[in-house]
Amino acid sequence: MIRYFASAIIEDMANEYFVSGRKSPYMILIDKTKPEYIEKVQNVTHINGTASVQTVEYAWNARFAKLLSSFHKQSGLAVLLNTSLNRKGMPMAETPEEAFGLFRATDLDLLVIGESVLK
Repeated sequence: MIRYFASAIIEDMANEYFVSGRKSPYMILIDKTKPEYIEKVQNVTHINGTASVQTVEYAWNARFAKLLSSFHKQSGLAVLLNTSLNRKGMPMAETPEEAFGLFRATDLDLLVIGESVLK
């Protein structure tokens, strides 16, 4: 099982979806999902209405921020599910080889590494 899912969102939009909307680049802070978004982002909202939030800045991770922005333009939602890419009791995958090994050992649907998309 993959561990620790987070709501990835462009930093400037966090206060639209989450009560405090504070900066949280490392998926370690919890925020309360605003009531009007709980159903729309239920896959990243805990049963108690909170969510682990990862805010993304263009200056820090432009590629990920562009992905979030593109998803927002296409879907109307500014939140994607992100994970630390590890299993219980294992460290995070740090290399493409480790990520691929984890991908093969789990039920993930897609793995994106750079320009490569694996199904």
